Formats: sequence, C-alpha cells, structure tokens
Amino acid sequence: MAGAKISLSANFSPLDKLFEGVENIPDDMTDLFNQIGILLVDSTGQRFLTSVGPDGKAWEPSQRAIKSGGNTLLKAGHLLQSLTYISDRNSVEIGSNIIYAAIHQFGGDIKKKERSQDLFFRQNKKTGKVGNRFVKKSRSNFAQKATVGAHSITMPARPYLGLDDNDNNNIIDIVGDYIRDTIQAST
Repeated sequence: MAGAKISLSANFSPLDKLFEGVENIPDDMTDLFNQIGILLVDSTGQRFLTSVGPDGKAWEPSQRAIKSGGNTLLKAGHLLQSLTYISDRNSVEIGSNIIYAAIHQFGGDIKKKERSQDLFFRQNKKTGKVGNRFVKKSRSNFAQKATVGAHSITMPARPYLGLDDNDNNNIIDIVGDYIRDTIQAST
C-alpha cells in the first residue's frame, strides 16, 4: 500500500506473549490475521464517524466541515472507502493506497506552485456590472484570468490508523478464541 498503513505480525510483542506456552500453533495463521484485519478496518472506519484518532484525541475540524457541516475527512468518503487489509500466514496490514492518505494521517505542508487560471462570473447585461461571486463556467458570461502565487498549506495530522484500547482488547479476544480453537482441534 502506497498511501498509509500499519502492520501487525505474529512476532508483535503483545501477540507473541499470548502464544507463550501454547503448543501446536499452526505455521499458517492467515485465518487469524484475516479476522484481525476485518476488525481493524471496521474500527478505523468508525474513527471517520467520530472524528477521534486512536489516541483518543479529537481531530481538528477541516475548513469544509466547519463551513458546510458534515464530518472531517468524509466529504465524498473516498479515503474511508479505500480502507482495506492484506493478510498472510503471519501478519496483517491495514491502510489505504490513496495518495493523500499519508498527509491526513501524519499532517504536513503541501507546497503549491504559482498558477494561472480563469475565474468565471456573471455580468448583468443591462448595467454591465460584474458580480463578485464565482460561478460555473457554464453559467458564466464573463471570464477573467488570475494568477495565484506560490504558497503552502499546512495540513494538521488527523490520525485514523492505529490501535486504541478497544482494538487491543478485541485483538486479545480474537487471539484467545483462535488459541482455544487451535488447542481443541489438536486434541
């Protein structure tokens, strides 16, 4: 995944401790890591609805959410819908391959180059006065070229990937069930 991800593997310390003393653990634990992946995708998705990171801190609201309502990071829902997991015999990764996933997770500066663009307005045909509101090109009868200088935008971190206490407890439950089922299957 190119955007942002987290990984858990069988040698992840808390998981490793759960398996101490357990005999006959399968070499291929894909089923276990699939269950953990499903859990973490669901848990991460819930963060988009609550706007709270895995550390329990509320996200700084986006300008769009402040202005027009709704939830931060949920304008069209592409980032949320892109969440997925990949599991194999001894690990699971959860994340998004969307290019802007990392800037939302970690924050940072976005550097914009200088650019020119057309701005579209409505001109009153009777008075010749040009309105001061932008309109879509299709509704425009007056255009003006403008140059926007180079600038940077600071994007605050809004961490959505990670484990909270509830995730840790649910993972322990899943691993406990997996160990119990593995022991029962081997006896």
